[in-house]
Amino acid sequence: MNLYRTCFKELKRQLAEKGYELKCGKITDARLVKAARNPGKGDSDAAFAKKGNQTIYGYKDHIAVDPKHEFVTEFVCTPANVHDSLVIDELLSGDETAIFADKAYDSRALKRWCREKGVYYGVLAKGTRNRKISSSQKKRNRKLGAVRRKVEKVFGIFSLHLNRAKARYVGLAANEIHLLLTVFTYNLLRLWWHLRRKRRVVAV
Repeated sequence: MNLYRTCFKELKRQLAEKGYELKCGKITDARLVKAARNPGKGDSDAAFAKKGNQTIYGYKDHIAVDPKHEFVTEFVCTPANVHDSLVIDELLSGDETAIFADKAYDSRALKRWCREKGVYYGVLAKGTRNRKISSSQKKRNRKLGAVRRKVEKVFGIFSLHLNRAKARYVGLAANEIHLLLTVFTYNLLRLWWHLRRKRRVVAV
Protein backbone atom coordinates (compact mmCIF):
# COMPACT_ATOMS: atom_id res chain seq x y z
CA MET A 1 0.00 0.00 0.00
CA ASN A 2 1.27 3.49 -0.87
CA LEU A 3 2.33 5.61 2.08
CA TYR A 4 -0.27 8.27 1.30
CA ARG A 5 -3.04 5.67 1.34
CA THR A 6 -1.74 4.45 4.70
CA CYS A 7 -2.06 8.03 5.98
CA PHE A 8 -5.61 8.24 4.64
CA LYS A 9 -6.50 4.94 6.29
CA GLU A 10 -5.20 6.30 9.60
CA LEU A 11 -7.36 9.42 9.23
CA LYS A 12 -10.45 7.24 8.76
CA ARG A 13 -9.48 5.19 11.82
CA GLN A 14 -9.26 8.34 13.92
CA LEU A 15 -12.59 9.57 12.57
CA ALA A 16 -14.13 6.25 13.64
CA GLU A 17 -12.64 6.71 17.12
CA LYS A 18 -14.47 10.03 17.35
CA GLY A 19 -17.75 8.33 16.48
CA TYR A 20 -17.84 8.85 12.74
CA GLU A 21 -18.11 5.33 11.39
CA LEU A 22 -18.11 5.57 7.60
CA LYS A 23 -20.00 2.37 6.84
CA CYS A 24 -23.62 3.37 6.34
CA GLY A 25 -23.27 3.81 2.59
CA LYS A 26 -21.34 5.34 -0.29
CA ILE A 27 -22.18 8.04 -2.80
CA THR A 28 -19.80 7.65 -5.74
CA ASP A 29 -19.10 10.15 -8.47
CA ALA A 30 -16.37 11.42 -10.78
CA ARG A 31 -15.49 14.66 -12.50
CA LEU A 32 -12.97 15.80 -15.08
CA VAL A 33 -10.08 18.12 -14.22
CA LYS A 34 -8.10 19.87 -16.91
CA ALA A 35 -4.41 18.97 -17.15
CA ALA A 36 -1.74 21.42 -16.01
CA ARG A 37 -0.19 21.34 -19.49
CA ASN A 38 -1.63 21.42 -22.97
CA PRO A 39 -1.62 18.27 -25.15
CA GLY A 40 1.84 17.34 -26.40
CA LYS A 41 3.61 19.45 -23.75
CA GLY A 42 5.03 16.72 -21.55
CA ASP A 43 2.17 15.05 -19.67
CA SER A 44 1.87 11.56 -21.14
CA ASP A 45 -0.50 10.33 -18.39
CA ALA A 46 -3.29 12.79 -19.23
CA ALA A 47 -5.94 11.82 -21.77
CA PHE A 48 -8.86 13.24 -23.73
CA ALA A 49 -12.50 12.84 -22.72
CA LYS A 50 -15.78 14.43 -23.78
CA LYS A 51 -18.22 16.13 -21.43
CA GLY A 52 -21.28 17.13 -23.37
CA ASN A 53 -20.03 19.05 -26.38
CA GLN A 54 -16.73 19.91 -24.70
CA THR A 55 -13.48 17.93 -25.06
CA ILE A 56 -11.19 18.03 -22.03
CA TYR A 57 -7.56 16.94 -21.82
CA GLY A 58 -6.61 15.91 -18.32
CA TYR A 59 -7.59 13.61 -15.47
CA LYS A 60 -10.64 12.33 -13.68
CA ASP A 61 -11.19 12.50 -9.91
CA HIS A 62 -13.28 9.63 -8.53
CA ILE A 63 -14.52 9.81 -4.93
CA ALA A 64 -16.90 8.08 -2.54
CA VAL A 65 -18.71 10.10 0.13
CA ASP A 66 -20.42 8.90 3.30
CA PRO A 67 -24.06 10.05 3.00
CA LYS A 68 -24.58 10.48 6.74
CA HIS A 69 -21.57 12.59 7.78
CA GLU A 70 -20.40 13.62 4.28
CA PHE A 71 -16.77 12.62 4.73
CA VAL A 72 -14.85 11.38 1.68
CA THR A 73 -14.21 7.69 2.27
CA GLU A 74 -12.22 6.73 -0.85
CA PHE A 75 -10.55 8.44 -3.80
CA VAL A 76 -8.88 7.52 -7.09
CA CYS A 77 -7.34 9.69 -9.81
CA THR A 78 -7.22 8.31 -13.37
CA PRO A 79 -6.63 9.62 -16.89
CA ALA A 80 -9.73 11.42 -18.14
CA ASN A 81 -10.76 8.65 -20.56
CA VAL A 82 -11.31 5.99 -17.85
CA HIS A 83 -15.04 5.29 -17.50
CA ASP A 84 -16.57 5.92 -14.07
CA SER A 85 -17.88 2.36 -13.74
CA LEU A 86 -14.39 0.84 -14.12
CA VAL A 87 -13.27 2.39 -10.82
CA ILE A 88 -16.28 1.48 -8.67
CA ASP A 89 -14.52 -1.50 -7.04
CA GLU A 90 -11.75 0.78 -5.76
CA LEU A 91 -14.29 3.10 -4.15
CA LEU A 92 -16.15 0.40 -2.24
CA SER A 93 -14.96 -1.27 0.95
CA GLY A 94 -17.45 -4.17 0.97
CA ASP A 95 -19.11 -3.28 4.28
CA GLU A 96 -21.39 -0.47 3.09
CA THR A 97 -25.14 -0.88 3.41
CA ALA A 98 -26.07 1.25 0.38
CA ILE A 99 -24.58 2.60 -2.83
CA PHE A 100 -25.76 5.83 -4.48
CA ALA A 101 -24.48 6.93 -7.88
CA ASP A 102 -25.48 8.50 -11.17
CA LYS A 103 -26.45 6.73 -14.40
CA ALA A 104 -22.85 6.09 -15.44
CA TYR A 105 -22.58 3.38 -12.78
CA ASP A 106 -25.82 1.56 -13.66
CA SER A 107 -24.97 -2.03 -14.62
CA ARG A 108 -26.26 -5.55 -14.21
CA ALA A 109 -23.00 -6.62 -12.56
CA LEU A 110 -23.29 -3.97 -9.83
CA LYS A 111 -26.98 -4.78 -9.32
CA ARG A 112 -26.12 -8.45 -8.91
CA TRP A 113 -23.30 -7.66 -6.47
CA CYS A 114 -25.62 -5.49 -4.36
CA ARG A 115 -28.31 -8.18 -4.37
CA GLU A 116 -25.83 -10.84 -3.25
CA LYS A 117 -24.39 -8.63 -0.49
CA GLY A 118 -27.73 -7.27 0.69
CA VAL A 119 -26.67 -3.72 -0.25
CA TYR A 120 -29.27 -1.12 -1.26
CA TYR A 121 -28.88 -0.24 -4.95
CA GLY A 122 -29.37 3.51 -5.14
CA VAL A 123 -28.00 4.03 -8.65
CA LEU A 124 -30.02 6.22 -11.02
CA ALA A 125 -31.73 4.26 -13.78
CA LYS A 126 -30.72 4.99 -17.35
CA GLY A 127 -32.64 4.46 -20.53
CA THR A 128 -31.38 3.19 -23.86
CA ARG A 129 -32.02 4.21 -27.43
CA ASN A 130 -34.77 1.61 -27.72
CA ARG A 131 -36.09 1.68 -24.18
CA LYS A 132 -36.82 4.82 -22.20
CA ILE A 133 -37.09 4.80 -18.42
CA SER A 134 -40.58 4.55 -16.96
CA SER A 135 -42.40 7.23 -14.98
CA SER A 136 -41.76 5.29 -11.75
CA GLN A 137 -38.03 5.16 -12.56
CA LYS A 138 -38.05 8.91 -13.19
CA LYS A 139 -39.67 9.45 -9.80
CA ARG A 140 -37.10 7.18 -8.16
CA ASN A 141 -34.27 9.04 -9.90
CA ARG A 142 -35.51 12.36 -8.51
CA LYS A 143 -35.62 10.91 -5.01
CA LEU A 144 -32.13 9.42 -5.26
CA GLY A 145 -30.82 12.61 -6.82
CA ALA A 146 -31.38 14.43 -3.53
CA VAL A 147 -28.91 12.07 -1.87
CA ARG A 148 -26.45 12.10 -4.76
CA ARG A 149 -26.22 15.90 -4.75
CA LYS A 150 -24.14 15.67 -1.57
CA VAL A 151 -21.15 14.47 -3.57
CA GLU A 152 -21.59 17.34 -6.03
CA LYS A 153 -21.36 19.73 -3.08
CA VAL A 154 -18.05 18.13 -2.11
CA PHE A 155 -16.65 18.64 -5.60
CA GLY A 156 -17.79 22.25 -5.43
CA ILE A 157 -15.81 22.77 -2.23
CA PHE A 158 -12.79 21.15 -3.89
CA SER A 159 -12.94 23.71 -6.70
CA LEU A 160 -13.92 26.87 -4.82
CA HIS A 161 -11.93 26.50 -1.62
CA LEU A 162 -9.27 23.78 -1.98
CA ASN A 163 -7.55 24.64 -5.27
CA ARG A 164 -8.71 21.51 -7.15
CA ALA A 165 -10.56 23.19 -9.99
CA LYS A 166 -7.92 21.75 -12.33
CA ALA A 167 -4.83 19.56 -12.14
CA ARG A 168 -1.81 21.39 -10.70
CA TYR A 169 0.92 18.88 -11.46
CA VAL A 170 2.26 16.73 -14.29
CA GLY A 171 1.75 12.96 -14.17
CA LEU A 172 -0.82 10.65 -12.65
CA ALA A 173 1.06 9.92 -9.40
CA ALA A 174 1.53 13.60 -8.56
CA ASN A 175 -2.10 14.40 -9.30
CA GLU A 176 -3.39 11.53 -7.16
CA ILE A 177 -1.28 12.78 -4.26
CA HIS A 178 -2.74 16.25 -4.83
CA LEU A 179 -6.20 14.69 -4.76
CA LEU A 180 -5.29 12.99 -1.46
CA LEU A 181 -4.23 16.32 0.05
CA THR A 182 -7.49 17.86 -1.16
CA VAL A 183 -9.55 15.03 0.33
CA PHE A 184 -7.53 15.03 3.57
CA THR A 185 -8.02 18.78 4.03
CA TYR A 186 -11.71 18.54 3.21
CA ASN A 187 -12.23 15.77 5.78
CA LEU A 188 -10.44 17.77 8.49
CA LEU A 189 -12.62 20.79 7.71
CA ARG A 190 -15.70 18.56 7.80
CA LEU A 191 -14.62 17.18 11.19
CA TRP A 192 -14.14 20.73 12.49
CA TRP A 193 -17.67 21.58 11.30
CA HIS A 194 -19.14 18.54 13.09
CA LEU A 195 -17.29 19.28 16.34
CA ARG A 196 -18.29 22.95 16.27
CA ARG A 197 -21.91 21.95 15.70
CA LYS A 198 -21.77 19.57 18.68
CA ARG A 199 -20.38 22.34 20.93
CA ARG A 200 -23.20 24.66 19.90
CA VAL A 201 -25.81 22.02 20.70
CA VAL A 202 -24.24 21.42 24.14
CA ALA A 203 -24.13 25.17 24.81
CA VAL A 204 -27.84 25.50 24.05
